[in-house]
Amino acid sequence: MTLSFEPPKPVTEVPVRYQRQTVLPEVGAAGQHRISTARVLVVGAGGLGSPLLISLAAAGIGTIGLVDDDVVDESNLARQTVHRSDSVGEAKTVSAARTLATVNPHVTVVQHPMRLDTDNALTLTADYDVIVDGTDTFETHYLVADAAATHRIPLVWGSVLRFDGMVSVFDPGSVPGSPGFRDLFPDESASNTAESCELVGVLGTSSALVAGVMASEVMKLVVGFGEPLVGRVLVIDALTAGFREIPLQSGGARLHTPSAAEPATVSAEEFHRLRDGGQSVTVIDVREPAEHRESAIPDSVNIPQTDLPDALRRLDNDHLLVVYCESGVRSAAAVDYLLAQGHQARSLDGGIRAWRRGQPPANGGSTSS
Repeated sequence: MTLSFEPPKPVTEVPVRYQRQTVLPEVGAAGQHRISTARVLVVGAGGLGSPLLISLAAAGIGTIGLVDDDVVDESNLARQTVHRSDSVGEAKTVSAARTLATVNPHVTVVQHPMRLDTDNALTLTADYDVIVDGTDTFETHYLVADAAATHRIPLVWGSVLRFDGMVSVFDPGSVPGSPGFRDLFPDESASNTAESCELVGVLGTSSALVAGVMASEVMKLVVGFGEPLVGRVLVIDALTAGFREIPLQSGGARLHTPSAAEPATVSAEEFHRLRDGGQSVTVIDVREPAEHRESAIPDSVNIPQTDLPDALRRLDNDHLLVVYCESGVRSAAAVDYLLAQGHQARSLDGGIRAWRRGQPPANGGSTSS
């Protein structure tokens, strides 16, 4: 999709700083004109927003809006590369704007030092060509997505946690019925169990990797080249340098919606009863191998979430699959996928944390190869 800008004026020369990208036939002088007249709103100047902002400014995006109500903390500096040591305690919008001015003085940065909420979301997002969601809470994800859908503005969304990331583009104006964020995460109640970087950690280079993909998606939308991630979710695993795409359709991806026929979760107590009752159960850990090695439910097999499609042929259709992760978030998504493939599957409610409460420390599962 190519965004609708004012007809470009004839351009015969471009600034020297952009020559390496304008020499690309897909960009050229006309594409650089689109870049320089584009208005992109970035919500969040944190782990994803920071490297993304630097990339967009360096590319010459004409106007960059920035929404963030937080201040720079020393613990941010390992991954939030738009901020500097002397910015600690300063508003992130001020810190980011100062850095971007040194990256490219020809870019206009519009600061919105406020928290996005139901009262201001529609107003803040109305005047931009592309919106980028670099936040880390589901509440804000839904607000940004709903505002973008209302204005029919393309939304580039990304998420990162530990070593994992996801990126997608939601573009309600591209084709009728184009999927949106609520097709990916339709159940808002699932956000109550979402893990955070503050609790479980994140590698700064993982943030930069995901942000780089997001910045590329912005450039594709602005200039009109390539194939944006519309209807696709790119899953990134920095531990294995693995990239995998998951197709997304309108109303077709229900990552946290329980099956209508039977509950998609099982409590730790019910899990013990199932095993003790002799039912054929295969226990699957969808965390990363390093997490599995550290602590695992005995006799469980480690199949990271992104490896599930390749592992389907090895799973017994006659067995109930009990899937777990750390707290139940990743396993809920995996179970919805397994149910769609015709398997009997349940997510262990509360994950291994809930299981540990009734068990002594245990190690020793097996890792899928």
